[in-house]
Amino acid sequence: MTLGVGLDRLTLTAPEIAHLSGEAKLIERLGDETILHLRLADSEVLTIKVPSDVALTIGGRVHARIEMIGSGLFGEDGRAMRLEGVRDTKA
Repeated sequence: MTLGVGLDRLTLTAPEIAHLSGEAKLIERLGDETILHLRLADSEVLTIKVPSDVALTIGGRVHARIEMIGSGLFGEDGRAMRLEGVRDTKA
């Protein structure tokens, strides 16, 4: 099973409520947004889009949460899996 999470479904947060943490490896400042490349404990690299005013440093510890609404689960065959009881509360 694979969890598909868009760049806009990850938000920086405090360590005690984070779903994942890692080290800032690359910071791309692009005007009104910043693209952060975060190396996780298993050496995987995750890309997160954050506001441009967030203070980040290469090598710094970063903590993030996953917004599950709008993310998707996919089976081994690549097909999306339907999750019962999950709905978008923003609609």
